[in-house]
Amino acid sequence: MEVRLDVMDLENLIKYLSVEKPNLATQRKIAKQIIEKLDSKTIVYYLKVLSQNENWACRSLSCYILPSCYQIIENRKEVEKILFKLADDKDWRVRESAAWSFYKLLLGNFEVMYPLFIDWGKYGNANIRRALIIAVMKMAKHRREEYAEPLLNFIEQFLTDQDKYVQKALIFAIGDGFLRYYPSHTYMYLNFWVKNKEPQVHWIVAMSLCMAEARKHVEECLKILKELSFDSARRVQNAVIKSLLNLAKNDPERVLKESQTWKTIRIKNIL
Repeated sequence: MEVRLDVMDLENLIKYLSVEKPNLATQRKIAKQIIEKLDSKTIVYYLKVLSQNENWACRSLSCYILPSCYQIIENRKEVEKILFKLADDKDWRVRESAAWSFYKLLLGNFEVMYPLFIDWGKYGNANIRRALIIAVMKMAKHRREEYAEPLLNFIEQFLTDQDKYVQKALIFAIGDGFLRYYPSHTYMYLNFWVKNKEPQVHWIVAMSLCMAEARKHVEECLKILKELSFDSARRVQNAVIKSLLNLAKNDPERVLKESQTWKTIRIKNIL
């Protein structure tokens, strides 16, 4: 069913969303129509109504019109409140859409939004912190050189975060995102983070090298893992072993030869 806002009012749109539950791509197309065809006041009204609807698809769609509302509404704190609520939604699909909203806000005006992201990163709600990390990873996809260090500086604050979902998002962002889009900058930061004495920081660094992207940079990874191998914390040791096995998928001989020179017997014997 094609959605045409010129013949479908908000009530019927909500019925459509509740019944059809369109995928995210379709939701974005609908949001584009809302933004292009409706006046500012009506767009904001749609945001408020959809974001409070009991159906997840309605709340998800509201995430795709929210960035535009942030630009046109006078009381931006009101939009921020809606965004934070969506980022903490009970439905994971809505939370993922909210992360996209954060990303579009940052993309639309980096200089203005970046300081706000820093402040929001201190927010007590873990789902909001996770959404910010995902948003920053999406931003990294643009590979703009001038954003590399600010983005890495931003995620650095989460290295000691105690929430497991924030940790998981951070590992994914580093290992599958930043290593792909900003490899040289990321390895510079990883080498700096290794100097941190916190075992959790070591664990996150090691786990970020467990992903496929790390296999493209075996030499750099081995240097980092060698330093991490001296951390006696069990989960750091396990993460180092996991990363070594990951690297060995591409270059087993090199990984075995290098690891055999290490003083860490446990790691040496595992390969």
